[in-house]
Amino acid sequence: MNSSSLATGESVPAVGLPIFDADRATASMHVRLESVDNHFAVLTQQVQDWQRGPDGAISLAALGPMVDAAVGSAPYLSAGGTRNFVMSSLSATFVAGVGDEDTVRAQSRRVDVDRRTDTVASVAEVHGDAGLIAVVTCRAVPVERVLRDTVTVSPQHGLQTVGETATRPEAPAAGAPGTANTATGLRSSVFADVLGLEIAESTSASVSGTWTTAPWMLNPFDTVQGGVVLAVVTEAAQLALAGITSADEIIGLTEISVDLLRSPAASTTYDWSVSFLRIGRRMVTMAVTVTGTDGREQARATCTAFRVRRD
Repeated sequence: MNSSSLATGESVPAVGLPIFDADRATASMHVRLESVDNHFAVLTQQVQDWQRGPDGAISLAALGPMVDAAVGSAPYLSAGGTRNFVMSSLSATFVAGVGDEDTVRAQSRRVDVDRRTDTVASVAEVHGDAGLIAVVTCRAVPVERVLRDTVTVSPQHGLQTVGETATRPEAPAAGAPGTANTATGLRSSVFADVLGLEIAESTSASVSGTWTTAPWMLNPFDTVQGGVVLAVVTEAAQLALAGITSADEIIGLTEISVDLLRSPAASTTYDWSVSFLRIGRRMVTMAVTVTGTDGREQARATCTAFRVRRD
C-alpha cells in the first residue's frame, strides 16, 4: 500500500502537545486547543473585532493560523510526537457558512502517510454557527528541525497574547476602517493592516504591495507559520477582488491552493502580487506570489472566486 490511515483508538492528553503550545501565531490569534483524541485535534478561535471583515463575520484570512494548527498537528500526533513536520502545500475550499458568531471551531478529520514519498496528507474542517466554513488539506514533510526550547504561551494559550515584547498583533481600534491608499484608490482591510500588508500598485491586470512579518507570526521553529502565509495570500486576493467588484455584485472567494516554497523570516519585508488570470462574467481566477528581496519566491498560490448579483 502506498498510504495508510493513522487514526487509532488511542487518546492523547491535550496538555502534552508542544508543537501547539510553542506556536506564537495561534496564541496571538486567540486559538485554543480544546481536545486531542484519536490523533485528531479540536481547536476553537475566539473572534476579535480586528479579525472581522466588512460584513461583521470573521475574515477568511483570519482563519489561517487555526487551520494550520488543525491540519499540521495531525502528522505530529500520528508520529507520537517523535517527528516534526513542515507543510509543503496548503489548500482551502470555502463555503457560505460564515456567520457573525464569536467562536469558530476547527477539527482535523483524517491523516494518511504516503509511503511513496515519506510525506503525510491531512484534512480538517472549520465550522461556525451557520455550518461548514472551510475544508482544508495539507501535505506535510518530516524535518529534523528542533522545537523552540522555551514555551511561553501555555497554559493560557489563546486566552491572552504572548507575553514577550513585539509578539502581539498591532490591532487597530475596534470598528476602525482599513487604510485608504491614495496612490491606488484601493482601501485595505483592518486585518490586512494587522498582517502588515500594504498596497503599492493597482492596475486592471494586477495588484501588488509589500508584506512585513512580525514576531507574533512565528511557529515553533521560529519561522513564519504556514497559516499566516495562507492568511496573507487570502487577504491579498480579497484586496484585489475588492478593486473589481461593482456596486451591484458580490465576489466570493471559494478556493485557494498555496505552495509553501520557503519559510519566511520574522521582521522581514516581502513583495506580494496578485495577477488576474481570468475575469469572467461568473468566475475569477488569480495567481498570487510572495517574493523576497532576493527574487526568490516564498509562496505561490492559485485562487478562484465567483460573482453573484446582489438581491
